[in-house]
Amino acid sequence: MTKRLLFTTILFLIFLQTLLVPQAFAKANAGRDQRVNEGNKAFLDGSKSKPKGKDTIQSYFWKQVEVEGNPVTIKNANDRIAIFTAPQVSRDTKLTFKLTVRFASGKEDTDDTKVYVLDRDDDEDDDEDANDPPKAEAGPIQNVDEKIIVTLD
Repeated sequence: MTKRLLFTTILFLIFLQTLLVPQAFAKANAGRDQRVNEGNKAFLDGSKSKPKGKDTIQSYFWKQVEVEGNPVTIKNANDRIAIFTAPQVSRDTKLTFKLTVRFASGKEDTDDTKVYVLDRDDDEDDDEDANDPPKAEAGPIQNVDEKIIVTLD
């Protein structure tokens, strides 16, 4: 009876190790949360994803989740690094993306990252917004004859 219990226990531990250990160390890593101005490119970087032991990464897949009315088109969604253009937003907006990494062993792992899209337009006041691009003003329109010196102010 004791040999049988010991044998069963060993088989059970081997079974648990086969199931749990590769998953515990094979990790998808979607990168840090980031901030990007509307209209700019954002990079989703899964390059810190790690397989376990001799396992290898077979594929990457990026997907937007929690759309909140601002869907984006992800370019290179099946690559380690994907790109999208931040949408125009009326207020600062959070977009969430999920990276799924499939390993050659058949295991999968997922990780999420957030991209905060910053609203560059501030319609509520005329003050310069820190996210607005600089504006150049050369003064009023001037009509002058040829060969006359013009001063821009």
